[in-house]
Amino acid sequence: EKYNIAGIDVNMGCPAKKVVRSGHGSSLLINEETAFEIIRQLSEATKLPISVKTRLSFDGNQNLINFVKGLEEAGASLVTIHGRTAKQAYTGKADFTNIYELKEKIGIPVICNGDILNYTDGMQKVKNLDGIMMGRASFGNPWCFIGEEQINDEEFLKLSPIKKQNFINGVYHPSLLEILDAMKFHAEKLVETKGEKKGSLEIRKHLVQYLKNFPGVKDYRKRLVTTDSLENSLAIINEIKKNFEEFLEKRPSLGEIE
Repeated sequence: EKYNIAGIDVNMGCPAKKVVRSGHGSSLLINEETAFEIIRQLSEATKLPISVKTRLSFDGNQNLINFVKGLEEAGASLVTIHGRTAKQAYTGKADFTNIYELKEKIGIPVICNGDILNYTDGMQKVKNLDGIMMGRASFGNPWCFIGEEQINDEEFLKLSPIKKQNFINGVYHPSLLEILDAMKFHAEKLVETKGEKKGSLEIRKHLVQYLKNFPGVKDYRKRLVTTDSLENSLAIINEIKKNFEEFLEKRPSLGEIE
């Protein structure tokens, strides 16, 4: 509380084998009493809201409604449910059917997660739920959070570099220049936040996610994944900008750069 933290979110959904073997993450879907006790102890120890992120079940043999009711009774104030079992990990497709049913049975907010491609897709899937959570779709694509609501908000457009003409059929397609500018901003902010050494190493996995759908992209990705300084990262970004100067307003995701 003294660190101005907004809340505590407990991960009870991670399917990684080493996490499950150690009794953490999605293994708590099986060890229900331990899961409830964790939330109970946290709720008694702090005034901060406690939330839980979990999955439909561990292997299809657990009852999601009973589990979340137990979390609610123990003190959880919100749950986020990923639409797969732990056994599925990230295979197959996320299914929100049981999550919609869950919402009718409990009194706390429910957020859905899994295979949500962008804001527009999320608004179609949210139905009776209280919100959506996007993870993998946002890697190298911060524009995934833009929907009709934002693109038609004149104040939002004044404050951001977003271009209305790049929003097509519910999806924002950034120009190459927008992508490169976002990469620069991301790299600078990460180094500013975490320091030169840690920030420069951590930014590697993020920068490569931005680059897709134009010639020579594999070479640039290979170089970015081994960058070891902000100076080097920015040099590669500037090199791309120079080499593709005539294509900066083109949109890679629409195949406009050949």
